[in-house]
Amino acid sequence: MGTQYGKKYDSDVVAYIKAVESADGALLETSVRALYYNFIVGCKNDGIWNSIKASCLLGGARTLNGALVPLVGNAPTNVNFISSDYNRKTGLVTDGTKYLNLGYDNNDTTNFPTDNSHASVYISSNSVSFQGSGPYIILGAKAFVYQGSMAFSFSSSGYSVFNRTFGGLNYGYDTMISFVGTSKSTSEAFFIARRNRVNTTSSSSSSALSSGIYGVFGLGDGSFLYPSGLRISFYSLGRSLNLALLDARISKFMSDLGQLNLWAFIILLK
Repeated sequence: MGTQYGKKYDSDVVAYIKAVESADGALLETSVRALYYNFIVGCKNDGIWNSIKASCLLGGARTLNGALVPLVGNAPTNVNFISSDYNRKTGLVTDGTKYLNLGYDNNDTTNFPTDNSHASVYISSNSVSFQGSGPYIILGAKAFVYQGSMAFSFSSSGYSVFNRTFGGLNYGYDTMISFVGTSKSTSEAFFIARRNRVNTTSSSSSSALSSGIYGVFGLGDGSFLYPSGLRISFYSLGRSLNLALLDARISKFMSDLGQLNLWAFIILLK
């Protein structure tokens, strides 16, 4: 087995880095490549990689185009984001008119079965309090609350998490910078939500699924968009997994990324 960046060769790492660099039109720093390696191979070592069916690492890439290269699954459709909305260390921010359409339907039980599913986001910055007249969708499908999708939302009263349920798990509002995830692995009427490195079990009843396209910063059809200071630097959808392990991996990635001295110059690809 060969080596790359002083580490064992991994074809998924190589393919991802090449795709990001192609989209960026420039080579990445060795330090950023190493972070990608550590995250991907770490998830494999933890046994959670194959459960991730759709994901983007919205950090590290030099450009917005590079950041939207999918880590796993299909590339999201960019709706209105421009280069100035992207920060290499903190991800994307919206003004309430911009979102990512993930292109995956809530009824897609191949990638995320009803009783074997997870969703997560990493909120890297939340400096502005809630604004608007309804729930702000961090991640969700058109089916949202009442028709059994996975969703994260917040309003003036706090944060809510749903996973194939009519009811959600509700938290009080505060400034939140962390991994937020939900996983459901049985047909019983509960799911696990993770926030601030703590797992909580919800007793909300499962519900039937309805069609709806997933989106980040809003639903996939563009509805329920309200302004916010949220920045998101990672999302994932897929089958159930250990939320604590995914939390540790993406939190480590973001922490290490934040400490890098990312040079202003770039090496153009030939």
